[in-house]
This record gives sequence, C-alpha cells and structure tokens, in this order.
Amino acid sequence: MQAFEEITPNPKIDFSAIKEAVKLFKNHAGTWILASFFILLISLGYVFLMIPFNRVTHASAPTMPALLRLFLPSPTALMPRYPILIPIILAFYITTIFFSAGLYRMATKQVRGQSFSIRDLVRCDRGETISLFIFSIAFWVYHTCIRLVNYHLWYQSTLHPHSPLLLSAFYFGFALQLLIFITVDALLLFTLPLIVDQQMNLIGAISKSFHTLKRQCLMAMLFYIVVRIFAVIGWLLCAIGILVAFPVVTLSVTILYRNFFIGSSSPPAPDKKLFEPAIPPGN
Repeated sequence: MQAFEEITPNPKIDFSAIKEAVKLFKNHAGTWILASFFILLISLGYVFLMIPFNRVTHASAPTMPALLRLFLPSPTALMPRYPILIPIILAFYITTIFFSAGLYRMATKQVRGQSFSIRDLVRCDRGETISLFIFSIAFWVYHTCIRLVNYHLWYQSTLHPHSPLLLSAFYFGFALQLLIFITVDALLLFTLPLIVDQQMNLIGAISKSFHTLKRQCLMAMLFYIVVRIFAVIGWLLCAIGILVAFPVVTLSVTILYRNFFIGSSSPPAPDKKLFEPAIPPGN
C-alpha cells in the first residue's frame, strides 16, 4: 500500500475527473444503481404527490424558456396558493440533501479505496445530521427565493409582451440570476464532501469550499455546467439515465474533492489507527 505521505494533492479543476468517475462507477455499478434507485423512488413519490397541485397552478402560471429551466429552479405559484405544501416541499429538500450526502459518503469511501455499501447512504452521526439539516433549510430558502422571483419576473413579462425595453430588462434579470445561481453552486461544490468526509460544520465547510474554488471560479463554473447538463440528460432519459447520472456526477465532484483535499486532515479508515490513502489521481 502506498504511504500516506506520498500522496500529493492536485488542486486544479480537471475534467478528466468525469472519465475517471465513469470508470469507478463501472467497478461498483450494482451498489451505485441500487442507491440511485432508492433516491429515484423518493423523487418520483414527491413528483406524483405534487401533480394535482401543479395542474392547477400551471394552468395560470407562465412557463420559463427551456434553456433557463436547465439551471434555474422553475418558477412556481404553489407556495403562495397552497401554504400547506410548505412542510411537504421542505421535507423533500431535507430528504434530498441527506441522501445526496449519503452518495458523497459512498463516493469518498470509494475514492479512498475503502469498502462501502448501500448502508452508507443513511449512515450519519449527530454532527453531520445538524449540519445537513441546517444546510437543507438554507438551500430551500435559497431556491424558494429564486423560484418566486422567477415566477414574478416571467409573469410580468407576459403582461407586457410588446415592450422591448421591459422584456430586455426581464431577460437581463434572468441572466443575472443564472450567473449568480451557477456561481454560488460552483463555489459550494465541495460543501457536502467536506461535511461527510472531514466532519466539518456547515459554516466551516461552506467557507473552505468557497475559498478553495474562488481562484478557479470560471473553471469551477464550467465544470458545474458540464455535470449539470449530464444530470439533466439523465432526467431526460428517465429512470435508466438517472441511475447512471446520479453516481457519475457525485463521483466526478468527489474526485475533484480528492484532488484538492486529500491530506493530513482527512479522517482515517474505520477501525484503523493509520490513515487510509486515497487512490492517486489518474489511477
């Protein structure tokens, strides 16, 4: 086994991480597909639960252009019309964040060369639970604000379709939101891996991710766009695509995390006194 000190972090955005992620996925495809299938069932349950409410609101709510919907949360009038749905939507966000963290827990173990299983999807200590719960609330508030602003802007644009200046202002607003959305998500790319791998609190993980990626912000944004498009393609291919897209996107981000952060602060392998080395980049 390679000595831990011989592993040198490689702190740069490298798109070969996606290719390596596909390779790692193939090595444990069964475990990853099972984990993704479990998350898919929860997502589909939420979608079917919301269908009756979506039909009512979509009849009067305008539809955003498809290109914007790839990155920005879709506009919605659900919460203003049905406040009772807020706990359901919030519960879905909390569940999504917790299971996303579970996928990163599985991925960090795999890139470290440790054994992992479907049980890692739900394995979570008290510190992680608190950080993930707070992150879920913050993430929900962040997305909700964007959704409501999107709904208001696009709805107003449909009321004034013959005003070029007004429409230009609305599209500029959408473009600005898109830029902010991608930038924030890209700079916080390592938040969940830092929480589950280094047991950092939420503020520490957000700060470390931000300060690590801010000098490579443009490359981080481009990487985020690529993996986001890959995830969207997975959704468009329905179940089969999602079962592959979820793990590959998670592994891609985790491989970047490994390249940036593997070092003396990484936690040891379970039941071992010495640190378990990660797989060196490219191998």
